[in-house]
Amino acid sequence: MADPIYAQRYRHLKRLAPGRDEAAYRAQDDAGRPVVISVVRPFDPSGFLRTMGLVSAVRHLDLTAVLDAGRDGADCFVVSDDPGGADAQAPGISARRRWRGAPRRPPPTASSSP
Repeated sequence: MADPIYAQRYRHLKRLAPGRDEAAYRAQDDAGRPVVISVVRPFDPSGFLRTMGLVSAVRHLDLTAVLDAGRDGADCFVVSDDPGGADAQAPGISARRRWRGAPRRPPPTASSSP
């Protein structure tokens, strides 16, 4: 059996602890940048890949960047920045601000208006 497409594109795959995805791996792209590869089996692979195409255009401090997405048989994969281990099973979610030392939002306070 041939290696999955993501295993051909990215190197040094290390499987992460089981999570909600079919599988998740830490790896490196061709430039040596650390990435996380999440392998999922969506109900609608075409819709999933369209959504990942849209998400890949989003840039925000609180989101990890989606770098690549594709399909390999019944499985789909998403490659994102490695957020440093906080929640590597969830592409798109990170606590990047806290890692950069930015202050956290203060808790809401009770309003004194009637």
